[in-house]
Amino acid sequence: MEFFFHNLLIVVQQVAIMFILIAIGFALAKTRRLAKPTVSQLTTILLWVITPCTIVKSFLSLEATPERNRILLWTALAFTVSEVIGAVLARLVVHKGAPEQRCVLQFAVIFSNCGFMSLPLAQALFGDEGACVAAVCMVVFNISAWTYGVYLHKKPGEKYKLLRILVNPGVIGFALALPLYLFRIKLPEILFQPVGMLGALNTPMAMIIIGFYLAQTPFRPVKGDGKLLLISCCRLLAVPLLSFALLKGCRFPAYYIPIIMVPISAPSATNGTLFATLFGNDAAIASRQLSFSTILSILTLPVLIALAQL
Repeated sequence: MEFFFHNLLIVVQQVAIMFILIAIGFALAKTRRLAKPTVSQLTTILLWVITPCTIVKSFLSLEATPERNRILLWTALAFTVSEVIGAVLARLVVHKGAPEQRCVLQFAVIFSNCGFMSLPLAQALFGDEGACVAAVCMVVFNISAWTYGVYLHKKPGEKYKLLRILVNPGVIGFALALPLYLFRIKLPEILFQPVGMLGALNTPMAMIIIGFYLAQTPFRPVKGDGKLLLISCCRLLAVPLLSFALLKGCRFPAYYIPIIMVPISAPSATNGTLFATLFGNDAAIASRQLSFSTILSILTLPVLIALAQL
């Protein structure tokens, strides 16, 4: 029990640091020191420049070994299974209501915030090893979100480009990092230093952007909040606990369970709001649910990650 509380304290400290950064973004938004056009530009830089650099830097810091390669493959499979668990649960919990809301809420149960929340938190808690595991989960997320996630959101008969599945920051970063990692290629210092510097911006910028979007959501109670609380509990508790039980039952390596539990236990993906807007579904409820799950994750993330370390 003492070991559990020791680990809990460590995770709480790291999560608290994240939420201090989120609070800075929140304050900048509320005082109108940060505007939406600026945040959109920062988001583009974060997604298309900083995130790939973070992934590349993390893989360059690790040595390719058969054991680590096997773990990364098992990580991809385990994270896929966690999303399948989420999909089944989403169908059971969200089967009524208007289609433009139903797809948004199902998406919120299935998909976690792999990029904005999981990658920086895993890196803060477990270093480059954590960032690599989170990067693998991010690739799985991008493929599943742009296939099954789009399937949930799109209207009957509506088409989307298959290229979007492949051309996204997570897949691009992984595609650049993987050959460097597998063939043990070292970048010259003149390239490695800028990649490392840009990668170091990942955590603060991602958290400040999340804080800005939280500031756009009114916190007064509105009708339907009970359903959003249920969806958040499914995302933050049911899916992680079921996945954790499966990881333990399948004898997944104990050292890596807490690391993979970071992306599995993260709040709902920011893509839910983006997809709702893109496909003309209920973006307002998507944004409110994102705020709900992000705030509640302050309580659930430290407990789940500390539990996984037992």
